[in-house]
Amino acid sequence: MKTILVILVLCRVLCAADAPVLRFDDQVTWKQIFDSGFRPKHLEGLERNTCVCRDQEFLLQFKDRESKFRLGKGSIDFGFFYDDFLQMFWHQGADPITLEEGRRRADEFRKLFDGFIIQEITMPRLIDASGLVDAGNDENNVKVRVGEYLIWYGFDNSLRKDKPIIPHFYITWNFPGRPDVRLKDSGDVVRPPEGYEWYSLDPKVSTPDPASTAEPLAPSGVAVPEQKTLVQSMNETKAVKPEKAKAAMDESPLRWWLIGILGTVIAIVLVRRLKSKSSL
Repeated sequence: MKTILVILVLCRVLCAADAPVLRFDDQVTWKQIFDSGFRPKHLEGLERNTCVCRDQEFLLQFKDRESKFRLGKGSIDFGFFYDDFLQMFWHQGADPITLEEGRRRADEFRKLFDGFIIQEITMPRLIDASGLVDAGNDENNVKVRVGEYLIWYGFDNSLRKDKPIIPHFYITWNFPGRPDVRLKDSGDVVRPPEGYEWYSLDPKVSTPDPASTAEPLAPSGVAVPEQKTLVQSMNETKAVKPEKAKAAMDESPLRWWLIGILGTVIAIVLVRRLKSKSSL
């Protein structure tokens, strides 16, 4: 049993090794999100004020404290007031958990923000024997305040009897003198932060980090070479100069074979004519 637990812990550590680490000190900026390793995309139809990360897990670190809090795979929404002025960071978990696991995670979260908690959590209670729990209420959240930032960690209802709750995590803030969203140009969309201009927020476009030298992968996971479109091939063919095309034909082995055959035929005809004249 101990061996199994050790394996599970090691798997958890290894799986989380590549997860982004969001270090929360006194603020959260759009550039910090990218520096931490997140790669969001525009939410279709809401390109002006929302970007998302799907199926994303990450680790949360508070100030210089060594411990980190793990948030499992889920959807992260980044809400904006104006340009890259972040207003909200919202992680909605994807995997339901048991009430016992919820209590453990809530305790772990409380330890991470010890000294900054403004509301203790009241764990969801069972409503009936079907497994439905009273989740999603305000008291089902641990609340933390750090300066102008309000941080929530709590649970929603999964409607499952065996694992009745789903965790969520919010960071919201409200700074005095924030930009007026009504002044924002209606044609503006959220753009990558400074230093990440190479990255496309378009969900239909894949832009690997410049440091990555890996070839694109096919769905099977096998590297595939870059393929040219039919239009590109046609344009390249049109771009070949006549002189180069002629030179290519002149160097063709087939041309010399034809010349040799033609010379042989001419020689045979001449020999026959000479023989016919000599016989006369």
